[in-house]
Amino acid sequence: MKHSLKVVLSLCILGGLIGIYQLDNYFTEKKENEKKLQQFAFHFENNDVTEIDLQSKSETIHFEKSGNNWKLNQNPELPADQNAVQNIVESFANLTYFQKQPFSINKNSLENYGFQSPRLEMTFRKSKKEIVHFLVGNRLDLNGKQGEISQSFYLFDKIGNQIFVVPQSALENIFEKTKIDFFSKNIGIQFNPNLVEGIDIETQGNIFHMEKKGTGWSSIDAPEFSVDENYVSSFLTQYQSLSAEKFILMKESQKDLSLYNLKVPAATIILKDKSKKELQKFIFGLTKDGVYSQVSKNILGQMNLKIWTDLVPKFTQFLNRKLTLGLPMDSIDAIHLSKTLHYLKKGTDWYKSQSKNPQDISPTNKKTETASTFLTSLEYTTAKDLLIHPTQKDLKKFGLLVPQKEFSLDYNEKGNQKSVTFLIGDHVPFDEKNIYAKRADEDFIFIVDTSWLSDLSQLYN
Repeated sequence: MKHSLKVVLSLCILGGLIGIYQLDNYFTEKKENEKKLQQFAFHFENNDVTEIDLQSKSETIHFEKSGNNWKLNQNPELPADQNAVQNIVESFANLTYFQKQPFSINKNSLENYGFQSPRLEMTFRKSKKEIVHFLVGNRLDLNGKQGEISQSFYLFDKIGNQIFVVPQSALENIFEKTKIDFFSKNIGIQFNPNLVEGIDIETQGNIFHMEKKGTGWSSIDAPEFSVDENYVSSFLTQYQSLSAEKFILMKESQKDLSLYNLKVPAATIILKDKSKKELQKFIFGLTKDGVYSQVSKNILGQMNLKIWTDLVPKFTQFLNRKLTLGLPMDSIDAIHLSKTLHYLKKGTDWYKSQSKNPQDISPTNKKTETASTFLTSLEYTTAKDLLIHPTQKDLKKFGLLVPQKEFSLDYNEKGNQKSVTFLIGDHVPFDEKNIYAKRADEDFIFIVDTSWLSDLSQLYN
């Protein structure tokens, strides 16, 4: 009995699988047949088109292909949005229609279909020869009847001398477009980061210059400070991919420049090549609604206000902010925390000691990993910001004249390095996660995350 039940169940499952397979084949064949029945208004290949004229009731836009790229002749200094232009070509190469009929041109017929004053006129050319030329007229009038065909327009093929009824979906996105919609939103495309060897940043009356020297970067204004090459690289990458959310056409240049605070810019960034020739200049205005940049004589790009601090960082962000910059970490053989608390290195091992003299290390001193853990943490700690050339008043204000903690690093003879003292000051006001710190041998204050202090605290235990 059980065997018979298993056979019945198996047959049911097999029958179900066969049914699913046949149903799947049915829909696949149906889609293929529908595809074969599709009626295309025009017959050309995408790559055939080398010129496009798009004329709406408000303006005429001319596109021309140079190599594999499209250009807008009206604004050659701004690159075209390649995808936007190519989408036009593809949409009309694949344009289907509901109906078609021959068209007899006369005044009445032009008026009846809306071709005397068309919504849109487009011409596609291949090597200066017209391959497609059409007008889009009125919406199809079906006396209020609903359905897909009711959402359609009349299209007049001037070369084939015939009229098509085409779906609205193929045209609605083009009706509202102006030339400003076809510009590439990438406004940093004019320079190659690999050619940039000079950066000038001007903001709030302050100017900061950087130059590439050999394989590294240096600050012209603050030569004593090392420039963080990785930060410069990410800065240039950000500018190369800088994109506007939208473009704004200026009608009254001077008035519009004032409106978007570009007559007195919030910041100016100039990128230069090896010969100090300008590669690209970015001028930024700032309002409560966004960041604005003039990308051509009469066009502004608008960006989100949130990117401002990354777009125009403080010049200290370009400086190398490692706490141990320039220190030979491998040569450290002592950490001094107080008169009676020291960590001394003997061979490859560290020992906790009450004396600063390595000769006083005895068998009773236990080996410890705490010191090496702390030095590793210190080596990779980078400040969030720097305060350059602090005054005595600054040092007092930030708790560095009478520090919360103080420690020094000593070096063996091979290190050829004097002892370096670190001072730990107060917390940053209203920010418990950051503190002020200073190296006694450097003329700046670090603002640094407190996370590494947990490893320092372990040394006192």
